[in-house]
Amino acid sequence: MTNNKKSILDAMSAFGDNSKQPKNFTNKQSINKPNINSTNSNIQNTNSTNTGSTHTNSTNTGSTHTNSTHTNSTHTNSTHTNSTHTNSTHTNSNSNSTNTNSNNNNNNNNNNSVLVIILKCDKKLKETNINNLKWVFSDPYFITQVKMFEPSTNPNIAYTENYCMYQALTYAAEGPYIINADGSITKQGLWNNLPVIIVKDTSVSNITPSGITNSSTDKIIGGMKNRIQIALQKAQSADLYYLARWNDNCTKNTLVAGTESIDKGSSLQWTIQPTATQAIMYTPKSRDIVSNALCTMASNISLSDYLNSAIYDRKFIATAFVPSIVSFDTNLATSQTDYNKLNECFPTPTDTPTANNANLIWLIILILVVILVASALIQLGPKYDTK
Repeated sequence: MTNNKKSILDAMSAFGDNSKQPKNFTNKQSINKPNINSTNSNIQNTNSTNTGSTHTNSTNTGSTHTNSTHTNSTHTNSTHTNSTHTNSTHTNSNSNSTNTNSNNNNNNNNNNSVLVIILKCDKKLKETNINNLKWVFSDPYFITQVKMFEPSTNPNIAYTENYCMYQALTYAAEGPYIINADGSITKQGLWNNLPVIIVKDTSVSNITPSGITNSSTDKIIGGMKNRIQIALQKAQSADLYYLARWNDNCTKNTLVAGTESIDKGSSLQWTIQPTATQAIMYTPKSRDIVSNALCTMASNISLSDYLNSAIYDRKFIATAFVPSIVSFDTNLATSQTDYNKLNECFPTPTDTPTANNANLIWLIILILVVILVASALIQLGPKYDTK
């Protein structure tokens, strides 16, 4: 979170202390601090040798510098540049601590990276979908995390999703995290300015990470990285980017200029009713607003309903990829509602033969009524003697 805006979870103490919970979750479900032990395909752990690194304004206490090898040194407010950790700031941390979930290839202070959280919703599911999604988002442009938070004990489905999404959004705002030598945890907040894609593990995608080459034309068909980059460039006013959608009011959608065909792939459209929460990219602003809203909304209001209402009221500006670049895996469907997730657009009323027949019958009845009324008027009207 920004310095002038206190994070919701900052009111709580260390991990595991739930004595000061957001008010709407109190006595319903404990809000546990996000568990930082997740899978990250772009992570390098520390306790390594930093070679060729430059330390600016650093205080090294009791350290031995030999060929840029740092042994048991304490770095206070130091900035490491040109090192394994690029543009990252280590504050009051110990060099023997383990850096977890930090990205070492991208600048975390601008939009040269996008954070991806693959939300593991069910322990019973196989890793097939997760492996597919990790591959789809495997380009170094993405900081990919696999997370499973403590489940809610509330049986309300809407509440359960809200609870899980709240933890994911908070985890995104406050990470990456450092596990110090003494076991304490430091939130670095370097992801705070990054867009974040939250995608459920019930998702599948056939989009390649960096695109594929069409053998007949030798032109590259854009991959996931290109599509996300172009979406952020062409729709900078958007708050939400839907990678998956269903039951959208497609007749109201309009094209985002310059995205008619993103590298021979999807277009990007402004939308007012995207409905799905299967895979959404949030900007830092919308991430924080939604996170706050999840703490105060009624437990029977789903995240999907909240977002649709906010988009309709123009509190959020939303876009959607058309066709969707992520979809629900129907192999996991358990109800007709799940199969309806294949419908990207809400069905529009159409004339049917039955409807046409009914209209014809009413027309005939109207004509007969007019004829009967006219005949009655003629019969009952004044009669004139012609003699």
